[in-house]
Amino acid sequence: MMKKLQVTPSPVTLGILVKTYGQAGDLAKVLQVWEEMGQQKAQANSVTYGCMLDACIKCGCLHKAEDIFRTMRAEGKHKNTILYTTLIKGYGMEKDLARAFELFREMPGEGVPYNIITYNSMMDACVKCGDLPAAEGLLRDLTSGENTVEPDLISFSTLLKGYCHNGYLDKALQVAESMKARGLRSDELVYNTLMDGCVKVGDVSAGLGLFEEMVQVGLKPSAITNSILLRLYQKAGYEDGASEAVVQLYQRHGLEKPVCGDRNTRRGQKGGPRHGQSSPTSSFGLQSPAVAQLGSPFGIDILRENLPPLPGGYSNGSFHSNNSSACCSPYGSPTNAPTFATSPVPPWHVPG
Repeated sequence: MMKKLQVTPSPVTLGILVKTYGQAGDLAKVLQVWEEMGQQKAQANSVTYGCMLDACIKCGCLHKAEDIFRTMRAEGKHKNTILYTTLIKGYGMEKDLARAFELFREMPGEGVPYNIITYNSMMDACVKCGDLPAAEGLLRDLTSGENTVEPDLISFSTLLKGYCHNGYLDKALQVAESMKARGLRSDELVYNTLMDGCVKVGDVSAGLGLFEEMVQVGLKPSAITNSILLRLYQKAGYEDGASEAVVQLYQRHGLEKPVCGDRNTRRGQKGGPRHGQSSPTSSFGLQSPAVAQLGSPFGIDILRENLPPLPGGYSNGSFHSNNSSACCSPYGSPTNAPTFATSPVPPWHVPG
């Protein structure tokens, strides 16, 4: 249409087009538009270049993103936080942690400041590559008190996810406690991740305790929560009756079992509160009055009254997993673990 009207597109038009085609996964169109709009490309700013890098990465063409970044470097147009962060995300998706760290460490020397998205992208790359100590180091840097960048919900939940996926439930619960201490409001995704970690290590009671807390703070269980509970009951030996047990659990709390289409598990969609939004009942730190009376940050004491006995158990005071595998270290074995492996002090703690 613009060609028919003899209207010259702007660099902004170029950015919009490559972003749109990138979201659609149409690499051929992304590259076609980029090559055809040579004049606009020459006038493009960092936002347009960022759209192009992101489009290439979304389409699985990291090498093209690298080529563009090298061109930008040669022209002195690369000194931008978003550009570095976008490429770091790409390396994380490709599980190329060495290249991601290379870019991350290059930024200060180029006069490019970090932001929280940069840190979170690096932590996510570490978790994807299975390097939990590196992720811990990044969070330690964020919480040292000397960093101008403040950690957010995603910073903590990224490490929490890494611990859960690798079977270190006690460490994941330490992260949740640290989130609570900092007043960060947790969402349904955090609870689902923790409950899934309980499934992985076979700690059924802990998983049900987390579900109890989730309901008490007003978060709506989703279809994913339901599937986690099914696997949790199967771990408890309810092979044939898991589905009915979940139905009864929902009925006990006055809840309807979520339908398959109810997948409000992504930040930014309808459902539980999301980062940056206020809700007085949606976090470990800001509990409802009923939960505050339970004497446990995860509301587990109420299980003794409302749920049947199940394998596992609870501690007096702080909530922790009773599965021994949850205390294992990502460093290889419990004997090689640093002191924080079984200590209430979180792994990123810096002595005052």
